[in-house]
Amino acid sequence: GTAYKRLIYDAPDITADDLNSSSIDVYLSWGSGSIPLPYTSGAGGGANTMNVFLAPGKIILARFTHATPATPTIGISGSLQIRYVITRH
Repeated sequence: GTAYKRLIYDAPDITADDLNSSSIDVYLSWGSGSIPLPYTSGAGGGANTMNVFLAPGKIILARFTHATPATPTIGISGSLQIRYVITRH
């Protein structure tokens, strides 16, 4: 099975038109540089993926733990920083 946690960030620059016709790249940082999303790591002793979902005015950061139910769900720190780049076409 998998486990899921999420955080929702305000992103007022992302419009419905952007979701349909622009490229939006999201990066995650916790102090040692920027990492493009999605990102898979072994944090907490098991494979998990940080992914991103977009909606008008919102960035939803999600963590999926790829494990059996015996592995606890890994949370998402509120201290993570995100940045996003919108390339309008």
